[in-house]
Amino acid sequence: MINQTRLFQFDDSLNHVMDSIRNNYAKKLTYGWKSNLTKTYDHGHWNNRILMNSVNYIYDHGKMPFIDKLPDIKMIWDIIKQEIGDRCLLKVYVNGYTYGTDAYLHTDDSWITKHYGKNSVSETIIVYLNEEWDPDWAGETVIVNDENEIEFSILPKKNKVLVFDSNKLHAARPVSRSCPELRTVLVLKTVDEKCMNKEVDFIYNQTLKESHSGRTFFEHLYRTCLILEESKERKDVCSAGLFHSIYGTEYYDYDSKVERKTVEKLIGKYAENLVYEFCTLENRFDSLMNNTKNYKQSVRRDLLAIEYANLIEQKSNSKEKLEQLENELLKLKDLK
Repeated sequence: MINQTRLFQFDDSLNHVMDSIRNNYAKKLTYGWKSNLTKTYDHGHWNNRILMNSVNYIYDHGKMPFIDKLPDIKMIWDIIKQEIGDRCLLKVYVNGYTYGTDAYLHTDDSWITKHYGKNSVSETIIVYLNEEWDPDWAGETVIVNDENEIEFSILPKKNKVLVFDSNKLHAARPVSRSCPELRTVLVLKTVDEKCMNKEVDFIYNQTLKESHSGRTFFEHLYRTCLILEESKERKDVCSAGLFHSIYGTEYYDYDSKVERKTVEKLIGKYAENLVYEFCTLENRFDSLMNNTKNYKQSVRRDLLAIEYANLIEQKSNSKEKLEQLENELLKLKDLK
């Protein structure tokens, strides 16, 4: 069962953590994040995405190595878990609102209940970060019931933590003209453990202890997959990106002893074949650009997309290679 809307408060011993979050994340906001994409009059607000989820490849950010590099977020999450119980951490971000940046009623992550059923636990957690907040500044968080009446309202005062069902309509109400502050909140989204993706679980257990480019091999594979997903690639191409070096490559010596039939069972025959070709290609970039193995153009396009995401994830300093890949993918865009 999803817990009821509830409120608790951090004690003052966490003030230094709140200060750190404001300094590290609230000062790096970008404009244009929209609360409700279906409303043409939603012009957006300020946002900083800290830990973001995949729709197709859900995994618990509380377990993944990314959060270990964010000690303030990790500390906050550990404390929140003591209040709400075991949950998977789906994503974390900071929202900012100034006078004129209205937010509108919306629900969060409705795709979770569509994919996993209406009994799936999905909660939104809002941590209020402002040091001072005058009631005249408005900016309340409101939750609306099925009769379109406000059932809960809270001012964004320091160290308060609001937890509620993500399927409930809610919004950050506009701050008043008199408000001189940036209304700042840390938002965490949770999901039921049953939503955890089996493909990611396999990769996590296989590669977490392996290093790659100064971090874990898992981080490289997962981020490559996310880059492909953000580029609107098909799911089978994203799946291939998640596994793209699992057999080792000429550039990365990884003796995993993972069998092809195991990977095929997880991601399908076509995606596994992309993985195998990517891993076994010699002089990969030039081979793909010149199509030395005479791939069908659709297969070559998918391999080029994986190579592009692979280089982006590794922050390749070869602008020439990236530009060549971009141009080639543009030529083959109809095969996407």
